[in-house]
Amino acid sequence: MSDTRIEVAEVIDPEIADALWQGLSDHAADHDISLKARDVQCVSRDADGAIVAGLTGNTLGGYFYIARLWTASSHRNTGIGRALMEAAENIARERGCHTVYLNTFDFQARTYYEGLDYVVFAALRDHDPRLCRYFMKKTIGATPA
Repeated sequence: MSDTRIEVAEVIDPEIADALWQGLSDHAADHDISLKARDVQCVSRDADGAIVAGLTGNTLGGYFYIARLWTASSHRNTGIGRALMEAAENIARERGCHTVYLNTFDFQARTYYEGLDYVVFAALRDHDPRLCRYFMKKTIGATPA
C-alpha cells in the first residue's frame, strides 16, 4: 500500500463513479452475474406541463428499487402517488420482478407505503437523533425457488 494514496472528495466525480461501477460489473461478470440495471421513470404533469409528481427507480435481478417518489403538496391525496406506484409496479412485473423495495424516513411516508401493502423489513433507528429510516418491501410476483 506504500505506493498508493487515498483521495477524499465531497463531490462525486462521474468519471470515478463510472470506473468504480465498471470494476464492480467486471467482478460480477467473473461470476456470471449481470449488474445491468434498467431505469424506470414515471412523471405526472399539470395542464401547463409542470411536474407535480414523479417516481424514479430501477430494476435488477428480480427486484425493483424505488429511489424517489415525490408529489407536490398541492397534489397530495389526489391519487397521483398511488397511480405512479401502480404504473411502476406494472413495469416491474413486465420485467419479471418479484419484489419492490424502497426506503423512507419516519417523517415521510411510512404509513402511506403501508397502505399500499409495503412492510418494513429493516430500520436504522439511530440514523439521526430525530430520525428513523425504514426499509420497506412488497411482493408483486412469485419469487424463484
